[in-house]
Amino acid sequence: MNKDRWTGLVFIIACALLWFAVIPQQTDGPDEAFVPRMATAGMFIPALIMLVRRPKNQSTPPDFRAGAFFHSTLPAMLLVLAYLLGVAWIGFFFSSLVFIPAALFIFGERRVHAFWITPAALLGGIYLVMVHFLHLELPAALLI
Repeated sequence: MNKDRWTGLVFIIACALLWFAVIPQQTDGPDEAFVPRMATAGMFIPALIMLVRRPKNQSTPPDFRAGAFFHSTLPAMLLVLAYLLGVAWIGFFFSSLVFIPAALFIFGERRVHAFWITPAALLGGIYLVMVHFLHLELPAALLI
């Protein structure tokens, strides 16, 4: 069994513990348990995929270059830090509108349509679920 399958199995066991032991003890009824159970289902599906998929036959080990840290990891860390500060200062939606395309660019996306479809779909979905259906307030700007 490869590492992905072991990881998937561990996450499936954790999801089962959450679903059957932790969530019923920490919530009062099915209405209060709905969101934690949906989050647990969101973890279960990728874990199941990791468990059942066949590993690809890799003849060469992955290449870890020392310069990769400065090429992608460090800029990504700085981008996340700037995003967290931006959410506090200019609000969630505007910060996300800048963060998502910048993250796509850092991680090598070069298709132009991905730079406008991805933020529109993600932010539209977040607005629809969080603000419209769940009536939650996302961080607003301090500058306004």
